[in-house]
Amino acid sequence: MPTEELLRVAVLLLADALPGAPVTRPATVPPTRTSRLRRAAGGGYRVAGDPWLADRVREELRRRGRPPGGRRPRVLVLGGSVPDLLARTWAHRVLHEGAPAWPDWVAARAGGALPPGADVAGQADAWASRVGAARVVVVTDPAALGRLTGVRRLDPGTALGPWGARGPGGDAVELARRVRVALAVVAPPHEHATLLRERFLPALAAEAARPASSALVTGPLPRVPAEHAEWAARRAVRQRRRVLRAGYAVAGDVDDLLPGRPGVVPDRPGRDVPDPERVLGIAVSLLAQGLVPDHGSDHGGQQA
Repeated sequence: MPTEELLRVAVLLLADALPGAPVTRPATVPPTRTSRLRRAAGGGYRVAGDPWLADRVREELRRRGRPPGGRRPRVLVLGGSVPDLLARTWAHRVLHEGAPAWPDWVAARAGGALPPGADVAGQADAWASRVGAARVVVVTDPAALGRLTGVRRLDPGTALGPWGARGPGGDAVELARRVRVALAVVAPPHEHATLLRERFLPALAAEAARPASSALVTGPLPRVPAEHAEWAARRAVRQRRRVLRAGYAVAGDVDDLLPGRPGVVPDRPGRDVPDPERVLGIAVSLLAQGLVPDHGSDHGGQQA
């Protein structure tokens, strides 16, 4: 059978199984007394920017009793190169709102403004208008987050589980996108984001933690297609210029907002789009590992 046909069958099996999968929600602890005092004294924080990493950082800090907030918070705008931020914004939208295939999603935005998740300077400006530019920090080095939030040993490379700071690769996100489309026949629309976030994504994370499938699930993010690369590069240069002109503090190197830094190994050719064979490999691996132990569960049921 052709790869696409096999993939269609695997996606349907995953979508049909997903409503019966175990639910996984982030563990949290109540805010500590120190955290409450910091927030009351204006020592709180907010996290913006890169939507994938921002979600993971907020979850980890809540888990440690340091939820965001405060009357005059320090705002950490998580940044990176525009092509990477575009890919992570796409991944975030696939899981939370739904999104078309990567090439179509980029093409719909190319030539115009960056989407909010990739617009570091725009988010920094918006927060500066609320809390003042002196309380905004553009973060291009995730290793600085521990110091900036007052949480020791907050290293996104290890503290955020098997994803680290990068998130699932483009092939894994494409599988999630296809599964979300297939969920239309097994669950009402308002449940789709929850099913992906609390059931499918933890299953992917478990696969990412397995040595045999880690490289497959956490592979490279898709690259901006060649016909839109110049637009992304121009936007990146503009982002850097705006950050410098506004005088925001930068944790890391402001040049990390630009694509193609020296010493960065480029993805191999042909990675502008997810690879259907690799997407199929992830789907088969999830099914082989028993994504859903109780396949006969009621589709509306919740398992703890």
